[in-house]
Amino acid sequence: MTKTIAAASALLWLVGAARAQAQATASDQTAGGQSAAPKGAAQASGVTVQGKRPDYRSSIDRRSYSLSGDVQTANGSLADALRNVPTLDVDPQGNLSIRGDSSVTILIDGQPAPALNGPNRGDLLQQLPAGQYERVEVMTNPSAALRSEGSGGVINLITKKNRGASRTGSIAAAGSTTPRDRVTASGALGEPKLTLSGVAFASRQVSPQDSRTAMRLVDPASGEAATIGSTQHLRQVTTGGMLFGEAAYTPDRNDRLDLNLRYLRFDAPDTVEGAYRSSATTGPLAQDYDYVGAGRGAFSILTTAGTFVRELGGEAHDLTLHASYADQSQSNDSRQLLSFALPARPDLFEDLTSSQALRSLDLKAEYKGPAPGQAKLTAGYELQMDDDAYSHGGAVGVGPSSAAADPAQSDRFDFTQWVNDLYATYQRPIGRFDIMPGLRLEAVTLATDQLTQGAKRRRSYFEAFPSLHVDYALDENRQLTASYSRRILRPTGQQLDPFRIFNSPFSFTQGDPRLAPTITDSYEVGYEYAKGPSFLTASLYYKDAGDVVESVVENLGQGVTLNSYANVGHTRNVGLELSAGGQITRSLTYDAGGDLAWDQISTPANGFQGPKAAGVMFGHAKLNWTATPSDFVQLALYARGRQINSQGSQGSWETLSLGYRHKFDDRLAAEVIVQDPFGEFHWRTFIDTPTLGEATSNDFHLRSIQIGLTYELGVVRKRPQAKDFDFEGGGPGGGGAPGGGVPH
Repeated sequence: MTKTIAAASALLWLVGAARAQAQATASDQTAGGQSAAPKGAAQASGVTVQGKRPDYRSSIDRRSYSLSGDVQTANGSLADALRNVPTLDVDPQGNLSIRGDSSVTILIDGQPAPALNGPNRGDLLQQLPAGQYERVEVMTNPSAALRSEGSGGVINLITKKNRGASRTGSIAAAGSTTPRDRVTASGALGEPKLTLSGVAFASRQVSPQDSRTAMRLVDPASGEAATIGSTQHLRQVTTGGMLFGEAAYTPDRNDRLDLNLRYLRFDAPDTVEGAYRSSATTGPLAQDYDYVGAGRGAFSILTTAGTFVRELGGEAHDLTLHASYADQSQSNDSRQLLSFALPARPDLFEDLTSSQALRSLDLKAEYKGPAPGQAKLTAGYELQMDDDAYSHGGAVGVGPSSAAADPAQSDRFDFTQWVNDLYATYQRPIGRFDIMPGLRLEAVTLATDQLTQGAKRRRSYFEAFPSLHVDYALDENRQLTASYSRRILRPTGQQLDPFRIFNSPFSFTQGDPRLAPTITDSYEVGYEYAKGPSFLTASLYYKDAGDVVESVVENLGQGVTLNSYANVGHTRNVGLELSAGGQITRSLTYDAGGDLAWDQISTPANGFQGPKAAGVMFGHAKLNWTATPSDFVQLALYARGRQINSQGSQGSWETLSLGYRHKFDDRLAAEVIVQDPFGEFHWRTFIDTPTLGEATSNDFHLRSIQIGLTYELGVVRKRPQAKDFDFEGGGPGGGGAPGGGVPH
């Protein structure tokens, strides 16, 4: 299946390359080799696009893709929609990555999105509706004007906006055989100076998961070896929703104030049962037991944000003030009963609890203005503050009635981090070149307090994060690009907690307060062609990362393993990424892409694993067929090859989806989506060390048929739309508002 999808992606890309080259040649012949922009064409740094906004756009530091034409957007999740975007990879658990790097920062309308950058991101991407977003901007080498977090890059989700005097509304509902049921209602009420809008969303999703593990264990003390087989069936029911409200006030032509409030809450009770079987009948590895359990998890987050923009006169000349605050909490209560066959011992009952309280504050002031020589200057200051508290507890006994609190499992840990940033970028055209250097200076102070052990640590560091973007226009539709960006991945509070947390009698987790942040230097050169609905890109990239933080597994003996975090060493990645899209016929369009890379991990002599290297492949292909003005069909294929880590690898996976949308009229539409019809969406992981070998296969049972309905209440526009404003990356104007940094 992987080879089939890879071949399909390559074929579609080659078709696009041939068509793009033919169009480019024709354009050169028409212009006599020197292309001048046709009268009336929009001009901007990067690719010039005429007329109607296409699905693909780009500027000097980002590429922008429309989500509105995807059949998954109306009633699908964010994970479903992002999986269809070139360059982006979303695995079966909702984990987002760019070119194999999962350290990706997500913004919404150019501003921080705490919920989508926290520990529950994968779950939220599979729950939250995609319908409120219009476009997604992908930045593989972000400029210094953006936060330095995210060694893989940054994506910016552009929400749908309604400005001016109007009334709009829509209702969408869907159900699937998984089952996964959801309903979304949105609306906006606008006057010339004030627009009020909101979204309400509720969902219920049943998530069964079957895991099978084959393990080879060697007891370090005795040297005895055993093979282990274990199985687990987990059933989780996630229910919850989101409320989002926004007020946009434009008192005059020069000022704009945006205020928003977002609340999310999800509850996830689960049941679990499994078995553990060892080939050893005597000795420390003789462990045979069955277990059953039930748990309950809850997650909530409240965010509020305000953004004020004052236009100072002239094009792209403004001052922006932004403040946001987020308060998120998570709690888990897991109860489990273990019944032992070997060794002969009483049953063991565990009641494990944990909680997290994560609070974050972001303050930013940014100036944008013209400079001599048609240049543009962006400069600003940003303060980021994180204040996190973690706790764990446990009670054990032979049954629920006899369970008593275990002081050895009680853990309290606090983490505080302050990041002060000064940054500037300077963009200037020089002939056919467009150059944008940038620099971000960061002073970081962090403190950890392990209250249980009475251990405090405090440290500070300073880092500089330069960036450089260069475009060279071959003509109005073709350009060469080059970029450099320095990025950082900071350890989370959970990764810094040195307390050994009890997961089960045979599994523990532990952090390390000495962890250093991962610093990545990323280089990229590329070619880009875009004209009308067609685009073609080719990028050669190289990434060099030091002090890479990874989760590692250690065999403690007697069948007990420890999951910890460590700076495992140095990684290098080099790859070629290709993408293309456009029309095959008047009714048939496509986009496809692929990434061929070589990954190298060079680890120090820390006992985890020796150096290793391997090739990696990612492929994506999508066909869209507009059969009639009312009927739309979409076929999407995905594949990712095996990916190595310091102790093993993650296996390959592939899947296919088929979608159909029918419009009954301008208001009512229905969608049918078949997801993973061949049951290929599996997740496999491998560990290979001298004393521990493990192969785990997870089946998430994602094969499903979803049926959805979307009803538009209509748009009533009473007066001409008020002047729109731009926030970073397209902002509230809805992806490509004038001055948003994306040609339109």
